[in-house]
Amino acid sequence: MTKRLSTIFQTLGVCSLWGIGVIIMKLGWKSVDAMTRAWLPLAIGMRALLFYTFIIQRKSFPRNLDRRTWIIIAIIGICNFTISRMVKPFALDTMPAATYSYLTQFQGFVTMFLSILILREVPTFWQLAGAG
Repeated sequence: MTKRLSTIFQTLGVCSLWGIGVIIMKLGWKSVDAMTRAWLPLAIGMRALLFYTFIIQRKSFPRNLDRRTWIIIAIIGICNFTISRMVKPFALDTMPAATYSYLTQFQGFVTMFLSILILREVPTFWQLAGAG
């Protein structure tokens, strides 16, 4: 199996698991405390990424970033994690799980569009085909 085909199957698998996870999450939404729903996925993800980055990959902490870069990283973190965590309960309460899953997976198109506008990166044919 080629590397490209393997990557396609991995991406399809992740998207499928994401959709199934949203359905399972909505089924158990009422039985889990709101604070637990907010902090537990973040804590697990942070620990896994820290372990992978600093233990497995043996990367060092980036100490030479300027203040502007740290501010951008903080803004992205606040917008991506805090705001999305606050909106998710309302979204899942007011719409079907399938609609929520489709809308959250639509963010790839938004990212592609913004990378074209802001970074001036033109997607290749295969990137456009994969997004389609």
